[in-house]
Amino acid sequence: VAQFKFAQQNSKNRNKKLPSNIRPYSIPYSRPVSRYHIMPVQSHKLSTLTLPWPTDWEAEFGTVGQNRPLIIEIGFGYGQMLFHLAAQFTHANIIGVELGVRPLEAVERRLLRENIENVRVMYGHAETLLCHMIHPASVQQIHITFPDPWFKSGHSHKRVMKRLTVDAVASRLVPGGTFYLATDIDAYAEMSHELLAATPTLRNQFQTPCAARIDNR
Repeated sequence: VAQFKFAQQNSKNRNKKLPSNIRPYSIPYSRPVSRYHIMPVQSHKLSTLTLPWPTDWEAEFGTVGQNRPLIIEIGFGYGQMLFHLAAQFTHANIIGVELGVRPLEAVERRLLRENIENVRVMYGHAETLLCHMIHPASVQQIHITFPDPWFKSGHSHKRVMKRLTVDAVASRLVPGGTFYLATDIDAYAEMSHELLAATPTLRNQFQTPCAARIDNR
C-alpha cells in the first residue's frame, strides 16, 4: 500500500480563490439521475443537487460559532475510514462524498443507528463539492482512500486524482492542512506522486514519494 501525506504551505503565489484554470460550471457536476442510477432517499437528503452553493457547513452540522475543524473524505465506500475518522476526531465536522448508491445508503443507516452526529454523507462528485460547496482555505484534512484506478485509457478522465481535483484540494486546505491518499496500485501511486509533486502549494511530508504506513490510519 502506498500512502501519501502532503501539507498545504503558505506561499506568496497562493491564491485563496479557485485556481485560474478552473471556471464555474467547467467541471463535472451531479446531473439529474437516470433510470439506471437512482439517487437514494437519505434522512439528511444531502447531495450536490439539494444543498446550496456554497454550503454553510456549520449550520448543517449545528455547530455555528464553535469553529470546529472540517475534514472531508472523497469516495468513502462502505465507510471504514469514515467511521475511523469520526471516532478519532470527535471535535471535527466530517463530510463524506460518494457516488455509489448502495454504500451511501449503508453508511447513512449506520450513522443513524449509532447516532453519530459529527458526520454528514452526501451524493455527488468530489469536484463539485470542493469547487462550489466548500469555501477556500477552510478544510483541515482531505482523505482519498483506495480510489478506483480506471485503468482503460478512455476512462482516465474519470480518475479522482487529476489536475483539476488536486488544484481544488490545494485551494480548499487551510495553511498547514493535510491531504492524505492511499492506493495499492503502483502505477496509480506513481501518477499521483507526479501530480502532487507538481503542485507548488503542497509539500510532501515524507522523505520518500510515499510510505507503506502512516500512524493512526
